[in-house]
Amino acid sequence: MKNPQDELIWQGRLHLGDEPGVYGDAAYTGLCAEHPITVKPFDATSNKEDLTFEIEAEDVQVFTGYSGHAVTVFAYEPDPTAGPNKWRQVTLQTARLTGNSLNIKITSLKRHKYVSIQVRVDTTVAAGLYNDFVIVRLAIKSTTHYAVLGFED
Repeated sequence: MKNPQDELIWQGRLHLGDEPGVYGDAAYTGLCAEHPITVKPFDATSNKEDLTFEIEAEDVQVFTGYSGHAVTVFAYEPDPTAGPNKWRQVTLQTARLTGNSLNIKITSLKRHKYVSIQVRVDTTVAAGLYNDFVIVRLAIKSTTHYAVLGFED
């Protein structure tokens, strides 16, 4: 059954930034957090792709003149130029987190099964002034795919 609502992939509290301990109820990850995800189609015979990843956060602030926190969706695929059992990471989509929510529409999954979503603190600001914020939720909204946290067969 295809679900037009968003589907929860992960929920918790991850603190990103340069001041450990600001959020006592969140795990401190430093300047970056990345979630591995397995994406599977509802119908393996279909080539249709309609999926959007949704990120929710708290206390995201971006100074005027700065572009925000980098969010990158990577895919993982066998690397035919490197020999057997060698894989490579390729960038599928990039976006900027400038508020407490971000939707990233994937326009070319190309049958990739393994992806990851990385959130990286904007480090173009002077060190010591990095925004401290908390990632609280990651979901997928799709009529063609579902997703689970971690890499699965």
